[in-house]
Amino acid sequence: MSKKDLSKKNPLAISHERRLELEHFCKQYPEWLAEYNDPVGVKAVQWVEEKLDLKLDHSNPTEAIALRKKWLSERLDLIECTAGTAVESVIDYGAVNGRKTYCLVLDKLILAVTHGLGYSKLGIEDCISEYQYQKMYRYFFYILDKRRD
Repeated sequence: MSKKDLSKKNPLAISHERRLELEHFCKQYPEWLAEYNDPVGVKAVQWVEEKLDLKLDHSNPTEAIALRKKWLSERLDLIECTAGTAVESVIDYGAVNGRKTYCLVLDKLILAVTHGLGYSKLGIEDCISEYQYQKMYRYFFYILDKRRD
């Protein structure tokens, strides 16, 4: 059992293999974001034909790009919305500087789960404690596990 694994008695516990699967899913975020923001969308036609098993009219690549961007958008939104929910579990949005803290911690949590960075590398010591961060981090993967089913 690794240090990141929780006791099976903990309600937020997920299996070691599932946690690793979710971590690797999140690490694809930078690639998806870069492709989503790419105005050319060359990969889209190939992806639609391979993954969705659709034969598209190559004279209409706009359709392929739209389908691929929709697919990418769903995954990006899943990670971002899940991070937002996890941050809300530890940040009081209505408190003084709550919105600023929420936005900072949200950005840092997305950075943490998509690049594998730990608490000490994020520079959020002034915003939340390490305990709160660990709780939020675990809650992120717990929620993601439920939403990915």
